[in-house]
Amino acid sequence: MRCFPFIPQKNLCEWHLNPNTTNYLVNQLNDKHGESIHLNKFCDFSQTLSLYDMNRRSGTIALQSRNNDDDNFDHPLGSIDDYSIIHRIGRGKYSNVFRGRSSTGDFCVIKVLKPVRMSKINREIKILESLKGGPYISQLRDIVRDKDSNSIALILDWAENMSIRATFQQLTTKHMAIYVYKVLKALEFAHSHGIMHRDVKPGNIMYDPNTNDVHLIDWGLAEYYEPGTAYPVRVATRHYKSPELLLQYQTYDYSLDIWCLGCTLAGLLFQKVPFFQGNDTDEQIIKLAEIFGGNEFIQYAEKYQLHLSARVAAALPLLHGKPWTNWKNNKNRKNVTVKAIDLLSKLLTIDHQKRPTATEALKHPFFNQIRDFVE
Repeated sequence: MRCFPFIPQKNLCEWHLNPNTTNYLVNQLNDKHGESIHLNKFCDFSQTLSLYDMNRRSGTIALQSRNNDDDNFDHPLGSIDDYSIIHRIGRGKYSNVFRGRSSTGDFCVIKVLKPVRMSKINREIKILESLKGGPYISQLRDIVRDKDSNSIALILDWAENMSIRATFQQLTTKHMAIYVYKVLKALEFAHSHGIMHRDVKPGNIMYDPNTNDVHLIDWGLAEYYEPGTAYPVRVATRHYKSPELLLQYQTYDYSLDIWCLGCTLAGLLFQKVPFFQGNDTDEQIIKLAEIFGGNEFIQYAEKYQLHLSARVAAALPLLHGKPWTNWKNNKNRKNVTVKAIDLLSKLLTIDHQKRPTATEALKHPFFNQIRDFVE
């Protein structure tokens, strides 16, 4: 075991290092041990270097092998030479995403994974393999590995996309119904395979208004659901977080995805993305309570024995809720129909146990206008 000196003592399995620290560690290893460390040219140096474990006693960082079966990478690999990068289209905490081209000339998505725990990479691959053949779900085509950097990249189907904000003026109620219906079909398939997406939002829904093609992407935060299991609440994006996540209820389930889709629908209907926009967790809860009423949250917290911060507890009794029609205006009026509001109200039910499943939501009358067209 080789150790890097001069690292502050901390009992963590993951370290977020800035570029200077990262370069310093690499130089120290190269200088002291004569070994060459190759860093992927696509790496973001502020990424998590979770391949390293902290040595609690000496305050050093140590290179260790892992014996856990979940941390062994055992997937068939394609050839990295079959793919070329065109340009970067996104970046996140755990990956950099590029538009690419395969040797056959087809466009593809190249998702270069940052060096996190191998168990996390294995889980994402396993989930994508479980989702193969699912409707309106970005499909895994190949897995490749760069020999120099040892970086793993997932090759996924390319999907055309236009920003939701850019399509507001084009979108009719029919377009919105198709959009939400297809995402529900994707969620129905995922949920039937025991998978929660945990980050449904417009940025993870590829939509081409010219063809009405929809693809639910980015399953990096997805997880298998087991009843009664406590899951981390630091998933989903704040403006799309459900009440159970905001109030740190850990034994959540598939209904989390239904809420996130409801937030997405609200943004579409009222042409306001994101629709609920708090600057922190407390403010996000208050923004929700302004519409649903503070009493809804108080009852929810009492039912599941959840803690309310002093700020939230003081604000909730003063909030009495507002009808959805308050957000109607001349720009969105044509899309804010009775059926649309009824579906929205059901998806955005505070108590997660009372939300419809994806299968139940698909039967809503809002989709009658497009059901035959989509099916």
